[in-house]
Amino acid sequence: MVADVLSRKSMGSLAHIAPAKRLLARDIQRLEDTCIRFSIRNSKALLACAQAKSSLVKRIKATQYKDERLCKYRDEALAGKSKDMIVESDGVLRMGDRLCVADVDGLRHAILKEAHNTKYTIHPGSTKMYHDLKQFYRWESMKKDIANFVSSCLT
Repeated sequence: MVADVLSRKSMGSLAHIAPAKRLLARDIQRLEDTCIRFSIRNSKALLACAQAKSSLVKRIKATQYKDERLCKYRDEALAGKSKDMIVESDGVLRMGDRLCVADVDGLRHAILKEAHNTKYTIHPGSTKMYHDLKQFYRWESMKKDIANFVSSCLT
């Protein structure tokens, strides 16, 4: 019920909320503003769901054909010579569940920049950033690229 009220009303109209709970109400509203959705199923449970998707995924998929190494991996996967690489029905190359990222058009740097500088990551160190990114992406020298990127960050 609180989440429904907050998603429809501005903080100015929430003056009826007890002063002790206003900070919580503001925090919930901020989370709602960042696409985290709340659902109350019964009086004992609160379900929160957040989904963040990189704006670069379409670009990653479109540029795979520009990278010679990825084209070689794709050919091997289609010929059944690779147990690690998978070509999906739409032609996208993956290593397991991870998108293979081409080394073209500054794409890898854009991924690193997005992962390091977005509001919800708070400038992670190289180890945290590597563990986060390796869940979704794959490229040669990824760990080294991340370490170099993080070490050059001025903040």
